[in-house]
Amino acid sequence: MKAYNLYQKIALVTFCGETLLCYAYVITRHEVVVFLGFFYTLFALLIHGLAFIALIHEAVYAPENRIQHLKDFGVFVLNIPVVACYLLLHTLIQTHAR
Repeated sequence: MKAYNLYQKIALVTFCGETLLCYAYVITRHEVVVFLGFFYTLFALLIHGLAFIALIHEAVYAPENRIQHLKDFGVFVLNIPVVACYLLLHTLIQTHAR
């Protein structure tokens, strides 16, 4: 079994949480789920930003793990459009649900 580091776990957990909230809305159609999903996405964005800063700090002070740092940067960069799409989706649902 592959061991994931902290940055990969953060990306995986936030992505899965967003996906579950999106599915919960599709199933229930409750506006509360959209509200929770919007703030969860903002919270995930904050956590990703802090983790990204920590990753940059770690890459500067521990250059011997460059390959792993590049993989982690890639995971975070790939998550940027995903978070943007979820924010757009939550915003569209909120405006059309009223």
